[in-house]
Amino acid sequence: MTNDEIFAEMTSIGNQMREFEKVRNYQERNKLVPRWSELHAAYDFGFSVGEKVETKVWGHWQIAKIIQIEGTQFHIRNEKGWEIITSGFALRKITDSPVVEQTNIFEFL
Repeated sequence: MTNDEIFAEMTSIGNQMREFEKVRNYQERNKLVPRWSELHAAYDFGFSVGEKVETKVWGHWQIAKIIQIEGTQFHIRNEKGWEIITSGFALRKITDSPVVEQTNIFEFL
């Protein structure tokens, strides 16, 4: 299975699990957990140790560095030195934004 296929199936199963929770049908919800966990373990988040990522786990988007990866859990540290273990779904790659160069004010006079 490709990552896209895994993610699509995980999303579908996750939605079903939430629907079962809404009606308090925990027995049916719990039947879906093993498959969701299996897919989660197979999903490749594409991150590596030492990589800087963006995360919102501290309430707003911050840059953090991945210290350790253990299975599907990522141990990260932000610029303030705060550390947390989180899922790869709480992380996103840092994309290069275009650099705006400062112009000389005298060019316009």
